[in-house]
Amino acid sequence: MEKQWYLRDREFFSKDFEAQKKRFLEAAVRKVFQKGDIIFLEGEIADRCHYVASGVVRTFNADDSGRDSVVFLRREGEMFGLAEALSRAPRRASAQALTNVELFCMPSADLDRFLAEDYQMARRVITLLGGRLCHLNDLVSSFATGSVLSRLAGFLVTLVYEHIADGGEGSPVEVPVRVTQELMASVTGSTQPTISETLQRLQQEGVISIERRKITILNPPQLMAYASIAPD
Repeated sequence: MEKQWYLRDREFFSKDFEAQKKRFLEAAVRKVFQKGDIIFLEGEIADRCHYVASGVVRTFNADDSGRDSVVFLRREGEMFGLAEALSRAPRRASAQALTNVELFCMPSADLDRFLAEDYQMARRVITLLGGRLCHLNDLVSSFATGSVLSRLAGFLVTLVYEHIADGGEGSPVEVPVRVTQELMASVTGSTQPTISETLQRLQQEGVISIERRKITILNPPQLMAYASIAPD
């Protein structure tokens, strides 16, 4: 079985759940956030989950000095804030609009009913949260034993995995999100100069190209090898 199956499991409402998606969107509250807007803060009691209809959201933690550590990027089609919304627990991270964002937000009580009435959707949530735990386990292992190169490669792979996992791993793929070197440094626990050097190395080796801040993966198999991800 594919070891990184959870990377392809990004879209919350797959094509098999079109009816459920319609019901969710009808029951949820639409909200629009501008780039830079805070969606919620770490420590707030969660009272709703969020579905990304468009745009990119970053979840992050901030230390006492105010330095941010990015946890995840949530993109179109993804759901976030689920675990805390189900348990009405304090948020474990803050969320901010990285671009202009359109969200559909469902209050916790409505989410409970939505899942109680549909076993397949409840099972989908269990699978999704289980996959995210697997991803977190791999991230912890990478931070403990991996290099900046492997962590950066892994981050780039997560952004394009759905495009390279089904036989397209040999074709160039454009990263669908524009990410700054500062953000990449935050995600990988590195520094901007080190990220710059690592990106230059990947360009010199023909693994990626960068033009006007757009990153294209020219050699997906090599990038996956650096990330220690081998598709079965």
